[in-house]
Amino acid sequence: MHTFCSVRARHRLHLAISTEKLSLINLSWPPYHRLLCTIVFSVLFFFPNITLATVIVPMSDTDLIQQAAAIVIGTVNTIESYWDADTKRIFTHVTVTPQEVLKGTVPAGNFTLKQLGGTVGQRHMWIDGSPVFTRGEKTILFLDTNPDGSARVIQLFLGKFSVFTDRDTRKEFAYRSHTPVEVHLHPQISPSDSVPTFAGDEFQEVTLLKERIQAALQHSSPGVPIAPAFLPPQLPVNTVSEQQERFALARPVPIRWFEPDTGDPVIMSINPTGAIVGGEERIDTGFQAWNAAPDSVFRFRKGNETNAEGFRADGVNAISFADPQNDLPNPIRCTGILAAVVHTSVSNQNRVLHEQIFLRINEADLVFADGWDDCDAFRNPINLDEIVTHELGHVLGLGHSPSDESIMFAVARFDGRGASLAQEDTDGVAFLYPGPSFPPCSYTLSASKRSVGGGASTGKVTVSLSRGQ
Repeated sequence: MHTFCSVRARHRLHLAISTEKLSLINLSWPPYHRLLCTIVFSVLFFFPNITLATVIVPMSDTDLIQQAAAIVIGTVNTIESYWDADTKRIFTHVTVTPQEVLKGTVPAGNFTLKQLGGTVGQRHMWIDGSPVFTRGEKTILFLDTNPDGSARVIQLFLGKFSVFTDRDTRKEFAYRSHTPVEVHLHPQISPSDSVPTFAGDEFQEVTLLKERIQAALQHSSPGVPIAPAFLPPQLPVNTVSEQQERFALARPVPIRWFEPDTGDPVIMSINPTGAIVGGEERIDTGFQAWNAAPDSVFRFRKGNETNAEGFRADGVNAISFADPQNDLPNPIRCTGILAAVVHTSVSNQNRVLHEQIFLRINEADLVFADGWDDCDAFRNPINLDEIVTHELGHVLGLGHSPSDESIMFAVARFDGRGASLAQEDTDGVAFLYPGPSFPPCSYTLSASKRSVGGGASTGKVTVSLSRGQ
């Protein structure tokens, strides 16, 4: 752990300090205590990845194309978020002007996507892995149908590409950003077809991408219906809404529960409807793993069975199965969205910890998608322990760890580790919810800023800890 932490810390601190006018820097490190790893690791573990995760088994592009109800090229016009008091959720309407329809039917003129999550006043709600929209951008959209008949992007970020025009060649290229850090990728658990998947972060010429889409459609398997024209989503009467310039659903602000500060547990209640075999036992195992972490006052407690379900800001931290609100698309050949955690209520109430401001988590819900019962990930209880414990780590506020030893590593291993926590995991939860034995997280730099000329330069910074070696 120490070797990995020091190497990763040097890299990240180099990036942070280089913004202070140092073009090139060598770090000189004194002997260090485990506290150093905790301090530096907190920068990696919380601030880049401060929200919760969605679990996705990578899907081939052929399956994505064939599963989509419509595929459209268009331009984003308006973005509007609103609070729906009836469903106790925030939704965001993204209005798009279609320019070309590659599959299915969309209304003439503008049509509107309805995406779960957003920000309205002091209410925040998001599902990580959601596609990012910006007003005025050109996009290629793979669409699915919401329960009310409106359109949504299929398979979250997998179903949206941004388009730009190369200044020199005037050719259009499409790209899908890197896999979001909040998304937890599991290995393929069923054979994939021979068609290569869309590259996660590579530019693709739009003309060639359209040809690939048409070729995949010509070989579509039967039984994948093409939806009729989507229905326009409606704003509820007397609702409060806000216009947005951008829809990203991830905030660069740390979040945490405040209950552990007063000795109270975070209560998670299970809705048994549609539960997978052994699901409740696996959840108990995940609770026990996090509750046993040393130097931390955080505790999960299982509440009574609940009728609360899905992603709803209803005052209940619910764990539900089989996607009861139809918020997640069903898998195709054991690929797609496996589970998601949503902070259904995050307020602007804040508290300072370790010299950082944290927003308060009021509620979080964990939902398992429907249609995974016959897949290997749900048949092996040890693998399911790993999935559940990882997701519960996100519930309590942890992001992804850079260490592949950690249960919070961004990719599942399925190597028999089950619910076992690594040192990075216990350090992380202790940082968020420190007990009386947790050491103070303070350090000093010998120089925090230095100006240099236009040429290359070398500098040295010494990191000193507040206690011990």
